[in-house]
Amino acid sequence: MSFGLRLAVIDADDMVREGRLLLLQSQSDLQVVFETADPRGALEILGDYLIDVILVESRIPGLTMEKYLEQLSQALDDAGSGAQVIAMANFVSMADELAWLKAGAAGVVSHELGATALLRLTRVLGAGDIAIERSRIDMLLAEVEGPAALHGALAISLKQADPSQTAVLKALLTGSSDAQIAKDLGLTKYRVGKFLDSIKLANGFRTRTQLAIELLGFGAF
Repeated sequence: MSFGLRLAVIDADDMVREGRLLLLQSQSDLQVVFETADPRGALEILGDYLIDVILVESRIPGLTMEKYLEQLSQALDDAGSGAQVIAMANFVSMADELAWLKAGAAGVVSHELGATALLRLTRVLGAGDIAIERSRIDMLLAEVEGPAALHGALAISLKQADPSQTAVLKALLTGSSDAQIAKDLGLTKYRVGKFLDSIKLANGFRTRTQLAIELLGFGAF
């Protein structure tokens, strides 16, 4: 029997976490396989579970959310997990959103957007799609950081990319899934995914969003 997407929920507030669990468990295509009130403890054991999406609340005792996301990303990499992370908070500033995305969150959601936004983001990430549009990344970069220089490793990767690989990267910035990119460019989904995984690995990125932010932030396309 298939239970759909496998989720983990990390939230130090017991009451809020229980309410979120009720929401997620009411969805027939979502299954919560791990939940905890101990964010630090989760770093040690999350790798033991097969998880598609991790929902993390910004209440992290003794740590900023940005630092925790960096540690969580490292723990997932060490465990060989491809789980995608959603960072959540009551209010999310543009600076926080960009910092959390760069630290490893594949998506960020404010509670003021409601349950529908959280469920939609969970399903989008579970399907392997990029969760943020190019226009949003452009806005975040313009408001928070401004222009910067392309770092060496990614510059080398872009220089070595063949025309089809360059087309894949440009398509990535439209928010298309691997399947849609493959269809549009006449490539196999496997080839698209393998190339994106290789360029993420070579440049220290866990998520497609991190790669997109880097490309747009430095004016690569």
